Amino acid sequence: MSVTIQGNASTAILNNSAPEGTSKIAKIMRQIQVLTEKLGKISSEEGMTPEQKKEMAALVQKQIESLRVQLEQLLRQQAEKQNKDAKVQPDNKVERKDDTNTAGTIDIYV
Repeated sequence: MSVTIQGNASTAILNNSAPEGTSKIAKIMRQIQVLTEKLGKISSEEGMTPEQKKEMAALVQKQIESLRVQLEQLLRQQAEKQNKDAKVQPDNKVERKDDTNTAGTIDIYV
């Protein structure tokens, strides 16, 4: 039984500019990591029948899948928020203003 966790989520955390969602994502990723470690140790558990081990592994896998769905939703929400924020931000054009009243004058140097 193997479980793979894609590394895209950690990249999203590093590139994230919305810190409020980062802690939620980090928490979910940590939970997935803990459950994955637990899943790997189930087969070597003593005091459990093979059937109990299968049931426990299935339960842990369901928990991991549920957390992955939550993680995907959070990442999607952050991406949408970042796209929305990028569209809302005004252009940072610098207007040049002269203090002197030079409208309509041309300087000619000879």
